[in-house]
Amino acid sequence: MKKVFATILAVLMAVSMLPGCSSQNATSSGSTQNSVASTGSTTEACQLDMTHMYPKEQEKSDVLNQAFHTLLDQFQSENKNVTLNITEMEQSNYSTKIQAQAAANDLPDVFLVKGSWMKNFYNNNALAALDTYIDQQGIRSKYRSGTLDAVTIDEKTYGLPVSCGLTSSIYYNADILKSVGYSSFPTTWDEIFKAGEKLKAKGISLFALGNKDKWAIESCVLSTMADRYLGTEWTNNIIANNGKSKFTDAGFVKTLTLLQKMATSGLFNADFNTIPNTQADTLYCQGKAAATISGSWTVNWILTNASKEVSSATKMALLPAVDGGAGDANSTSGGSGWYLCANANLSGAKLDAAAKLVMYLTGEKTSTLLQESGVIGPIKVSTDLSKLQSLQKEYVTQANSITTTPIFDARLSSAVVDVMNSGMQELLNGTTTPQALAEKIQAEQEKLKN
Repeated sequence: MKKVFATILAVLMAVSMLPGCSSQNATSSGSTQNSVASTGSTTEACQLDMTHMYPKEQEKSDVLNQAFHTLLDQFQSENKNVTLNITEMEQSNYSTKIQAQAAANDLPDVFLVKGSWMKNFYNNNALAALDTYIDQQGIRSKYRSGTLDAVTIDEKTYGLPVSCGLTSSIYYNADILKSVGYSSFPTTWDEIFKAGEKLKAKGISLFALGNKDKWAIESCVLSTMADRYLGTEWTNNIIANNGKSKFTDAGFVKTLTLLQKMATSGLFNADFNTIPNTQADTLYCQGKAAATISGSWTVNWILTNASKEVSSATKMALLPAVDGGAGDANSTSGGSGWYLCANANLSGAKLDAAAKLVMYLTGEKTSTLLQESGVIGPIKVSTDLSKLQSLQKEYVTQANSITTTPIFDARLSSAVVDVMNSGMQELLNGTTTPQALAEKIQAEQEKLKN
């Protein structure tokens, strides 16, 4: 963990370093797109504590990290009446730390919340409603469909998405697949399993998978394939936990059966449950797998880490439909996983400043910076794609042309997700059955009704 104290206002604010705010003559010049029309004075000097999971040292390899820091620097330059005390850390450490702070009612003023945590944070009265600020700016309708669903509770909005992306895109090496007789990625599951057999004979796995941290198979495969079998209405009912859909439904059991078959048939690298997602992407970059099923973060990982031969051969596809499935084959799981929020204990000018920061880091500028770098943001924007590399252009085109369906670990209860993710490791290892895992997940889902 590294704590970085903003120094821009060290002299101007030397006499006002208390947590509260004091009247000043300074004015704020935030951009038209991202500034917040305050309900109080925006000329009051404030100090805000902020914690995030985008370490500065990872800026070069992470497009979102770059955009976040670029806008954070701009905010501090344009809002000299606001001093930011910033703590940044790795995502895994952040997840542990912020939940512990929430439990102790010791949250910073501005922080990130995962979609699956929102109801817990809301139930603990940890989040400030941002509707006044959103409506004053008239930007609610600009966000991509579904991106505000996780943070909208009892008709109020408690956070804004810092990013948006797909989690189940197939990145494949066209040269490797061509070597076993495929001019493009297989479009049926029968062909996928046949391709896997041909590649296995050459000592190459079809898919690189790193499920050590438990989320990859669920977020990148299960979320989309459950929709292929059951359709998005089923998923929305599961999210609502209204009893109309259950994890024990036949279509979900079929989804688990397919994923177990993928593992037992050797479609994945043998060590899939013991390596992290980044190491799996590295296997792909080294040409040791013909494809990887992953998210938007993989675009620039490949361009940064793969050889020129691999990166230039990389194309994109979607997971195939299933026979008799109710879902749209031109869709994939996607949306926003993390949201920037303000502490419910804030009020007055300090709340105004926090809301302004939240909106500055999640608005059209963010989406524009992201799309200009080859990924997409939470607001659909038009940008010149001609300067992007081929893979970046293909990703942006795919992301802007398909329907997204909910990501399980962004929308379901964290307790259900924990049972699901641990159970998926057992399922792929063959130590549990699809039916048994479905019943275990549903049992956890039933607890939420009590």
